[in-house]
Amino acid sequence: MSEKHKALITVTDHEEVEARCTNCGRYIGPIVTCPFCGKRVKRHSRITLTKNLALTFAVVGLLVLHGTSMIWGTPAMNIEDLTETTNYAYVKISGIVTRSPTYYPGDNGAPGTIYFNVDDGTGELSVRAYPHPVVYNMLETGKVPAFGDRVNVTGNVYWYNAEQGFILNSLAQLEIYRPKAHNMTITEINALSAEDMTGYYRATTFGTVTSWRKFDFSVDVTIIDENQEEMSLYIPNSVFDMTGTGVLGTLTTGMGLEVTGCLEYYDAGSYSKWELIPATMDDIKLAQPELEVKDLETSPLVFPLNQQFTVNLTVVNNGQLPVQESTLNIYFDDVLEYTSSISALGAGESYDVLYDTIVTDDRASLLIRAEITVDEPLTDSDDSNNSISLQGGG
Repeated sequence: MSEKHKALITVTDHEEVEARCTNCGRYIGPIVTCPFCGKRVKRHSRITLTKNLALTFAVVGLLVLHGTSMIWGTPAMNIEDLTETTNYAYVKISGIVTRSPTYYPGDNGAPGTIYFNVDDGTGELSVRAYPHPVVYNMLETGKVPAFGDRVNVTGNVYWYNAEQGFILNSLAQLEIYRPKAHNMTITEINALSAEDMTGYYRATTFGTVTSWRKFDFSVDVTIIDENQEEMSLYIPNSVFDMTGTGVLGTLTTGMGLEVTGCLEYYDAGSYSKWELIPATMDDIKLAQPELEVKDLETSPLVFPLNQQFTVNLTVVNNGQLPVQESTLNIYFDDVLEYTSSISALGAGESYDVLYDTIVTDDRASLLIRAEITVDEPLTDSDDSNNSISLQGGG
């Protein structure tokens, strides 16, 4: 037998010995304790060294991968770059919520599923959040994206039957940036040119309810300002379902409303108009005129009272809504002396009153008091259709 063959046989025999128990002779493979007799088998130092080095390299490699992932973070991608090959990829996208979220409530008031669309300028993607725990946490904290919000979302891309989507796995992976609203009158909003505006704008305005339309998927409320300029308050059902009905639990013509929301131009030919879409029902508040009597003076006034004098005062509307009709009462020693109607007092406007009178008695003092009350603070209501009950979750 050649020396080469002898060397091969020697190596084979050596490997066979290494794989057998030195006590019972049974095959035990690479383990160090015989499962048959329990004898600990001493291995060659090269095998031990190889196993230890492999474990060391594996641990070091995992630590390097972890450190690298912590440094680089989740990759941010454009929506146009998400293809079928990125199925189940864990990425971050940033963009604008292009419409109010769609909400499908669960059974018996349980949290449901939320869908909202994000546009990053390269494409649009539907983001889905499932009930537990994401939607539950959304409803509990009020951290729900709204139309016009800028968001950062981190999660998994999915493709199903050529449909692209995105799954939000945790509320911590959702960042919402809601722009500050600007105070504007309805007249100022209607003067905006839809063609010249780019982006999404939030505004706060005031108005009185004149009418509404209830659809299967939304409620459209028409409000007007003191110039009789009107606009629509558009409230999707998802806003009601997620945040309750708020002050619109019973909607009545003549209600004064302060509304904050994102502007959207509804392009429908001759019916085109601006709409204001609130993020939550907390963005809709009751608003009333705030009338105040100030600068009450008399001139001249000496005692005993047997003379003619003038009562001077100013009525101011400190609120954001106009007053159609109000009543001013002036009392002398709690006796009604003078009554006057004040009409069409706009928001922020004032009205001066001069009342000349004469008192012929021997009183040594006189208490003069003026009160102003609102008779018709808002628009005339239509008694045939002046209220509607709305329902919602929250």
